[in-house]
Amino acid sequence: MPKQEKQPKPDSTSLEKELQRLTRALEIEAALEKVRNRAMAMRNSSELAETSAILFHQINELGIKALRTGVGIFDDPNNAMELWLTTVSESKEVVRILDYVNLHIHPVFENIIPARKENKPYALTVLKGNDVKLYYNTMSTYLSVPRQKTYNQEEFFYSFFFSDGAINVITAQTLTEEECIIMGRLANVFGVIYTRFLDLQKAEAQAREAQIELALERVRARTMAMRNSGELAELVSALFYELTQLGFSLTSCNIWIHHSETQENDLWVASSPTRLARLIRITPFYRPFFQSIIQAWKANDPRWSFVLEGTDKSDFLREFYKAVPDLPEEMKSTIELLDRLVFSASFNSLGAIEIVEGEVLSDEKFDLLHRFGKVFELGYTRFNDLKK
Repeated sequence: MPKQEKQPKPDSTSLEKELQRLTRALEIEAALEKVRNRAMAMRNSSELAETSAILFHQINELGIKALRTGVGIFDDPNNAMELWLTTVSESKEVVRILDYVNLHIHPVFENIIPARKENKPYALTVLKGNDVKLYYNTMSTYLSVPRQKTYNQEEFFYSFFFSDGAINVITAQTLTEEECIIMGRLANVFGVIYTRFLDLQKAEAQAREAQIELALERVRARTMAMRNSGELAELVSALFYELTQLGFSLTSCNIWIHHSETQENDLWVASSPTRLARLIRITPFYRPFFQSIIQAWKANDPRWSFVLEGTDKSDFLREFYKAVPDLPEEMKSTIELLDRLVFSASFNSLGAIEIVEGEVLSDEKFDLLHRFGKVFELGYTRFNDLKK
């Protein structure tokens, strides 16, 4: 019977290395899974910043010593990048920053352009000595990055690409080949996350538009149901209610009708969604305000705002209370609590829909105000037909 050859016993060092390799592979998979799971748990697009922070932590958990990480989304037509930046300040506090930069502001960003064109997996720029300090001084003029007191002698700026952007990693040392492969895999995972983010953003926009259309339709329906001119008060109160449901923090919702012959103004004022609007007839009393609003009315301005604070606010309110002595107490107490009054209006051929808040309106809210103003225009035309 032939002798069986003895199999060599596995070397303990080889076993240890294999165990380390398997452990490392599991660590990497676990990190990728955590980022994937966070992405799948996203319920709205605002959570992308939080997902970006989790990515930062997972990179550090894998032993990749990043000074900063960021997710950049390319705006190719403008050669720019939108940045979600996660960093640790000198007080060890985690800071998240959202900003927008042109790729030509510094070679760190400019070097991304040829690397992408050549389909490289990543771009790398190395800065040494004074160039490191100059980079942060340049960036502080564009980003809200905490000011640094000390600077590394050398820093490495990596951008690992996915279809719509890049994961940007800044380190104090070169990444190993294994670490670059890990970062490439994380970038691919983030590409999937970003696709989900875009889907959520689209769904949110559609849901928001549906909400707005329903609100406009309710106001249109209320307009068409009017049987006498006295019901205009209910229409203005309905406007107040619908605007608050869409995120406006209103002190009052007002409808201005300007009579150019007499310089008088019919002002329908709603200060609560549950109380009927009331009609106030007033003549100009605070010159700067009325000059501005009448000028805007003549220009048919879709976006007018007027800010009052400090003594200007006090002077205006003193004259306003005199002109309208029986103003609702709830409206008085609300406007007096605000540090400043911001009047915003959208004008049309008949007058204006105006609201009073404590902040200047965003573009989206101005657009909404304009759309409701168009509905009001229809309502007021019907009001005049009924009056006749």
